[in-house]
Order: sequence, then structure tokens, then C-alpha cells
Amino acid sequence: TDSICQAAQLILSASPDWGTWQFADSTDQDALSINANGETIINATKAGTGHHLLLYSLGSGSKYKSCADTAYKDVFVATPPTISFMTADSLWAYCSNLPIRLIGSEKGGTSTGYGQFSCSMPNAVYEAGAHWYYDPILANDSSTIITYMVPYGNGKCFVTTSHEIQFN
Repeated sequence: TDSICQAAQLILSASPDWGTWQFADSTDQDALSINANGETIINATKAGTGHHLLLYSLGSGSKYKSCADTAYKDVFVATPPTISFMTADSLWAYCSNLPIRLIGSEKGGTSTGYGQFSCSMPNAVYEAGAHWYYDPILANDSSTIITYMVPYGNGKCFVTTSHEIQFN
């Protein structure tokens, strides 16, 4: 089974390469297309999340120099979790320069790890123990965009969300 991210494309390959691909399940055939190199690709967004069974067919006869044959391939489109984050006190504007605890949340999907926080000033967001913090003194700015990123799909995919924190 190949696993791909929800917004990705996967080039399908088989040998010999002159066969044809099609879905062997109820997936919309429009999720398959041919790129400029003549390769068949699956568009994960059009296919939708979950398992998709593909059929690879070889024709027979002198044109193909082979016997008719088929093979199947399973492609799994990973479901991203719905994520969000907040500060420990649910505020986004502060007058204090004390570190602010950040709390991430994930719902559904196929998350494969815990989220990580970041911002444009890497040292301003840090993990201490089992908690994440943003330190406005290290950011040295009155406004900072904090990003929360969570891996999913066996760690091959990521989903992110961002929020601005302000200081007066």
C-alpha cells in the first residue's frame, strides 16, 4: 500500500509501462490523469481520503507483444487531523513579558505524532517538559505569528495552523 497526503499527487508506475490504470472501486476516474511526461498520476484531493484500489491492465496480441494481464495496487490517502491551538489563558494579546504556555489540539484524522510549535524567531518558542511556551522577550517584537504543525499519514504529511500573539 502506498500512502499519500491529502493534497498530494502520486505517479503510478508499473512494468512494462505501456499498460493502463483505472480505479477498480467506486473512486471517481477523474482522480487519474496523464502528466506531460505521459505518466499516470492520482490526484489525492479528487480521489478523497481512505483506501483506493487501482487496476493496471496490459493488452494482448502482436501490438503489445505479450499476453493480457492485470495487477492491483492499493493507495491510501491519509486523513489530516483537524488541529487548533490556544494559549493557556485563551488570550492573544498581552501586557506582560512572561512566557506564555501554548496548547495544541488534534481531532480525527490519522495523526502520527504530537504537534510542534514554531515562529520566525526559533528560540522564542520552546518545549519544556511536556509543554510548549512562547517567550515574548526572546521574540523581541510586538507581534509574532505562532505556527502549530502536526504530522499525519505515517509522518509523511503535515497540517499546520497559525495565530498571531500581540504585546503592548
